Amino acid sequence: MDANIGVKIKKIRELKGFTQEYLASSLGFTQGNYSKIESGSVKINDIQLTEIANILEVSKETIENFDDRLVFNNNGEIETANQVFNLNNHYVIDPKLEALYDKQIQLLEKQIAILEKKLKKYEQ
Repeated sequence: MDANIGVKIKKIRELKGFTQEYLASSLGFTQGNYSKIESGSVKINDIQLTEIANILEVSKETIENFDDRLVFNNNGEIETANQVFNLNNHYVIDPKLEALYDKQIQLLEKQIAILEKKLKKYEQ
C-alpha cells in the first residue's frame, strides 16, 4: 500500500470538513490511534482503507489516486473541494450536491418567471 496513504486520507478528510475525532469514532478508534494512521506511523490494510473510504464518502480508489494539486480548477480557483474531486482530468460530483444545485436552480427559475410576469403587468 502507498506509503503516503495517511497523508491522502488526511487531506480528503480535511476537504470534506470531517474531524479526526469523527473518523476515529466512526472506526471505533481513539483519536490518538486514528492520528497514527494519518501520520503514517501505523499501516492500514485494504479492509480498513475501504472502511475509511466509506466514512469519507469516496471510493478506495479515490483515496489511493488522490492528488491535492488537482483540487484547483484550470483558472487556479479552488473548486468546492469537499464535494468535487478532479481525478485524471474528469470530475466526480457528489450526487447530493448536484441535487441541491438542481433544486436551487428550479427555485430561481420559478422566481424569475414570477418576476417576469410582474414586470409585464407593470409595463402595460
